Amino acid sequence: MNNEAFEELINKYCDGSISKEESTVLEEALLNSSQLRQQYYSFMTIDAGLRELSESTLDLELDSKLTHKRKLHPSLWGLIPIIAIVASFFLFQNDSAPQNTINLGTYINVENPKDSTALNQNSTVELSEGTYEIELESGTKLLIEGPCEFKLTDPVTMKLKQGNALVSVPNNSQGLFIQTSNYTISSFGSSYSLSIEKNDVGKVYVTQGTINFRNDAKTLKTLNSQEGISWQEKNISSIDSLRLERLLEARRQNQIIKLKKWEKYTNSFKGDDSLLLYYDFEDIKNSTVLNKSRHQWGALNGIATNCESSTSRWPNKTAMSFNTIGSRVRLDVPGKYENITFSCWLKINRFDRWLSSLFLTDHFNENEVHWQISDIGEMILGSQTNGNTFSPSVISKRDIHRWIHLVSVYDSEKLQIRHYIDGKEVHNRSIHKAYPVRLGKSEIGNWVSNPNIGHSIRSLNGSIDDFMIFSRAFSSTEVKEMFSIGSSN
Repeated sequence: MNNEAFEELINKYCDGSISKEESTVLEEALLNSSQLRQQYYSFMTIDAGLRELSESTLDLELDSKLTHKRKLHPSLWGLIPIIAIVASFFLFQNDSAPQNTINLGTYINVENPKDSTALNQNSTVELSEGTYEIELESGTKLLIEGPCEFKLTDPVTMKLKQGNALVSVPNNSQGLFIQTSNYTISSFGSSYSLSIEKNDVGKVYVTQGTINFRNDAKTLKTLNSQEGISWQEKNISSIDSLRLERLLEARRQNQIIKLKKWEKYTNSFKGDDSLLLYYDFEDIKNSTVLNKSRHQWGALNGIATNCESSTSRWPNKTAMSFNTIGSRVRLDVPGKYENITFSCWLKINRFDRWLSSLFLTDHFNENEVHWQISDIGEMILGSQTNGNTFSPSVISKRDIHRWIHLVSVYDSEKLQIRHYIDGKEVHNRSIHKAYPVRLGKSEIGNWVSNPNIGHSIRSLNGSIDDFMIFSRAFSSTEVKEMFSIGSSN
């Protein structure tokens, strides 16, 4: 297939106009050429980035102190082919470079989450036992059980010689091709169970979506939800199920153990005067969100409106979902504070607008603070006195529908504002002078709309778990510890 025909098929795939026959042609082209798979991955990555740019608001007036403008000039659209060529050039240059230097994801030991290892291109991984969670840069996730042996040959292709796995390929990912000795399983949005023995005896069962099972010549089977097959050499037969619940049970048991450690950790703060507010979003009655800190003055018990209890990052625990433009938790935190640390676990469904609220005071009066995120993944902690501190774009499309830990610190002693994601410091800004911080009447996940301020609608589309405010500045070591104990992975 020539490049022009290939690019036309990708364009049709991206805009949703591709036919079933064209989809089959595209899939066969990707299966038969590692170079086209690299080009496809490059194109899809660029397409996702350009969609984010084109959907961005062109002018942001952030509160009353800062105008933050970003525009995609029309002339830049003419650079898209050049961008694609440049990206392809670097990808193909990498083909001649040492392949094990290219990171394509990570795998984590479910029984010991601190045991996390990078997955490098063309490096064979052999695991003798245990259960591991694999997260690929392309967006695909696998839960795999040892003994297993696999290798990633490019961002969307895995050679699997042995192993049991639960595979989840999101619709917004770049797809996945799993190659056995004689067959290939391809998917562009599905969940399925897979079991392969060393002599290429295998089974696959689809729980959601559609997969194609093929050899080098053609597609042998298209399997839809609740359909499966087993194979041995050239003999293929239907199966009714492939039960790998033990993989999920191993992860669930580990999460229960980790939840108990997290509860012990958070209980240690309940006698700490610096913990002003703690919402674990459990025991919600009559829309009242109970504050679990020792402080009970003011309106620290929040009032939830248009919110729903939802699944937390832990089994048997709830979080709070903010799914509508009216979803919010109202609260009142009186007093002035020399230092502030905001912390929460966040799962983003999507970025509906330029700014999404984490914690916003009703106004933006002197020394009041706003904590929010932008639609390109910036963390923002702002006050009228010290202005707004933007992190780089640290929340990526890979973080959509994934629990992430966000912390922002206002440190008056070090004259710093620091942002952290998943335990790592991602931004540090010096301030010239510190002022006592005021909170007062505020909202989590939304904002009292003010037509006199640009982008006044700032409702969050996602879920929040374990929201905390401390009246002291956490150190980087403390933030890293909080993430390590609080992560469910």
